[in-house]
Amino acid sequence: MEFLVLLPPLFSSFTGIKYLLLPIFIQKGDAAIDATCGNVYDTLAMVKIVADESTRVCVFAMDIQTDTLENTSLL
Repeated sequence: MEFLVLLPPLFSSFTGIKYLLLPIFIQKGDAAIDATCGNVYDTLAMVKIVADESTRVCVFAMDIQTDTLENTSLL
């Protein structure tokens, strides 16, 4: 993992890279799927990307753990 030392701080974690790559795959107005909603951070990031005031959008979030589903439903 020596290559991570050369990258700027934003790239020093795989999470940072993931959030930079999301807009390549999903865009405003798209429907998106978060197959492991977990702590909802990825789901919210997707909502912020696809949210469009002119049309309705969908981000489907699912998980097999009931605790994470309860946390998601609180949003």
